[in-house]
Amino acid sequence: MTRTKMSIALMLALTTIPAYAAQDNVYHHEVEIGFLDSSGEADGLVNANYRYYFKAVEQADKPYELAAFFNQGSTISGRYATTDLKDLYNISGQYVYDSNWFVGAGVNRYNFDNNGNYRGIDSNIIYDVNLGYFLPTTLH
Repeated sequence: MTRTKMSIALMLALTTIPAYAAQDNVYHHEVEIGFLDSSGEADGLVNANYRYYFKAVEQADKPYELAAFFNQGSTISGRYATTDLKDLYNISGQYVYDSNWFVGAGVNRYNFDNNGNYRGIDSNIIYDVNLGYFLPTTLH
């Protein structure tokens, strides 16, 4: 299957997702798949994200695009992205305490494929840690 046929098939398959979102159902899983075809010399970009919300995301009284942001609950996520020059792997998580304080951590691995390396490096691992506080939110 060519990339164009695959993109069209995926686009048609994903057209039912907005219908589900419009029903104001709660959800725990969020999946995103993206393709960027540069139609040039490069292979473009393929990106896949997955996020699990431990506290169900409710969309009924919030704008759909902001529902996950206002959820303020614990999450775990994974991501894979690739181009003709590098691959990215990411795993991260965030724990939210009852007091609205949160702590998160993640690890990113980059694999470079530019004649075997990128500036003398063939892979790189980056760790991150974050700490913060969610301000109480109310929508009226």
